[in-house]
Amino acid sequence: MDKEKQKGILQKTAERIILEVENENYSNDPNAFILDDEEATHIRKIYLGALAWSAFLGGIGVVILFVTKYIFPLWFPRTLIHLPIVNYSFKYNIIFTLYGFVLAYIELYLLYYVNLKAIKKLIIVCNYPHPSNPDFREEVGKLAQVGLEKAAKHGKEIGMNPYQGVPKAALTVYLLINFYKAALSNILIRVVVSRLGGRTVGRVFMDMLGVPVFAFWNVLASRKILHEVRIRIFSKPLTEKFVKEMYLTYKDDSEFKGFIYDTLQYISIIKRKYNYSHFMFGNLLLKTFSIPLQTKHELPENYFERLEASAEKTQRGVEKIIIFGMVIDGKVSPSEIVMIKKAIDHKIITCSVDDIQLLCKNYYNGKGLPGLVSIL
Repeated sequence: MDKEKQKGILQKTAERIILEVENENYSNDPNAFILDDEEATHIRKIYLGALAWSAFLGGIGVVILFVTKYIFPLWFPRTLIHLPIVNYSFKYNIIFTLYGFVLAYIELYLLYYVNLKAIKKLIIVCNYPHPSNPDFREEVGKLAQVGLEKAAKHGKEIGMNPYQGVPKAALTVYLLINFYKAALSNILIRVVVSRLGGRTVGRVFMDMLGVPVFAFWNVLASRKILHEVRIRIFSKPLTEKFVKEMYLTYKDDSEFKGFIYDTLQYISIIKRKYNYSHFMFGNLLLKTFSIPLQTKHELPENYFERLEASAEKTQRGVEKIIIFGMVIDGKVSPSEIVMIKKAIDHKIITCSVDDIQLLCKNYYNGKGLPGLVSIL
């Protein structure tokens, strides 16, 4: 079946919004994705504008939900529900719940629109993906999926397992909490406030507690989406340049080639999540060096020992892969810093934590990866 026919209406609509960039003026400079100070400022304005709208939508949704109930209480009668199996009856406001679902869907689609418009503006400022690129429409489709929060968990395709060594029970609990965090945080805040305030806390105040909670989670969701889009835009051209440079340097080095898969899995474990930029980097690196893809690749226990015993040239090549893989998703977390320090202790990485953090900061601000990737 044709891929275009397989797409849903929402995906096609999202792509149409982003494809409006084809009517804009693009630079023909191949390095135009490296931003100057004015463009970086423009990016921040787009970012903050989208987050402000996200917060507004999250808050106004709660306000409309409860204000409607206060003004028109007869519209939301409580329905008597009887459970014959346990012979138990209770009253529940079914109509109010359904109304809440309708408002939630409206808010969700408006949030999609805000994020997709922001993505379109980011593409224009960053000059990437460029309409002249042969894979332009494919890239737009992927960015639309990110805007709709439908991006796949890339990494499994090349055998990466970021959760290697994590107990399954702990992983399940983490994923459940992450999925229901907005609703759970709202319930938790209501319980805490009701305990502290007791009867003095009014019903309206309790209901309106959801305003900052859902505004916060909307902002967090949009921030995550725009971060992902921003990194995808910055990472692809830099990844292609980096892999090309690594191949020209190490194409005849069999020892270095033997460390590539292990090093990619090492980065995956440090990141502890499936990441598109890391997948794209790993996939291109493996294919460029003609390394067969595996369905599952585990990091061997003697990885550090083998690396420490390898040639200096191999160690520096592996160091470059690790650093590139660490910063290509645009952030270095505290737990990753701990792992970097361990790699420094093993002499796998020769630069400092501050150097890596500065490199990541410059990259996230659209300045490329100076010293790691040449911009010709």
